Amino acid sequence: RALSEIGRNEEAARAYGRAIELDDTSAEAHRGLGRALSEIGRNEEAARAYGRAVELDGNSIEAHRGLGRALALTGRLAEAWESYRRADEIQGRHGEGRWDLPGI
Repeated sequence: RALSEIGRNEEAARAYGRAIELDDTSAEAHRGLGRALSEIGRNEEAARAYGRAVELDGNSIEAHRGLGRALALTGRLAEAWESYRRADEIQGRHGEGRWDLPGI
């Protein structure tokens, strides 16, 4: 995650890819890969990574929001809306307030 935070997203994507090769069941690694890929505009791949993160951890607000963003950027608006709606539902259930859903 540190590489992404300092803008070294290509390196971060490679590092997360290696982590996933070692453990394909890590939702955190898939979320990180999605985040890094999204930052470098590889949104189809980001959507796949976030989708896998959602499969592994269906209660991850970050994974649902990242998936929604990646889907929206690839023109898959209905699917994006559903991901944002699910993130909003999870966040509301945890008493953290509600997200403002983007106007897509």
